[in-house]
Amino acid sequence: SMRTILKTLRHQRLTFTATFERYGHKPDYNGFPVKTILFRNVKREGMEVCDHIWFIVTKSFEKIGPLQQGDLVQFDARVSKYIKGYISRNEDNSNMDYRLSHPTKTKKL
Repeated sequence: SMRTILKTLRHQRLTFTATFERYGHKPDYNGFPVKTILFRNVKREGMEVCDHIWFIVTKSFEKIGPLQQGDLVQFDARVSKYIKGYISRNEDNSNMDYRLSHPTKTKKL
């Protein structure tokens, strides 16, 4: 599965490409809306690592200007482990997931 691929890459900072889908919003910890960005077909070296990913729009993304659906974007990101949802004391690994975080060096291809 895609998650298995990401698991093998964990803790590494790597270069990815992805197709821009759309912008969105979500509340931050204080309830203020932050702008988010959705990518599809996230690939590393031509191989898909996940079918979609959301990021918060950082300065790095703002710098490449407003994106149009279908734009191909490249960025570096770290593969990190995170825990989905509520964790009970006997933590079971089905709650473990992998994601891409801290995107930098973004550019439109």
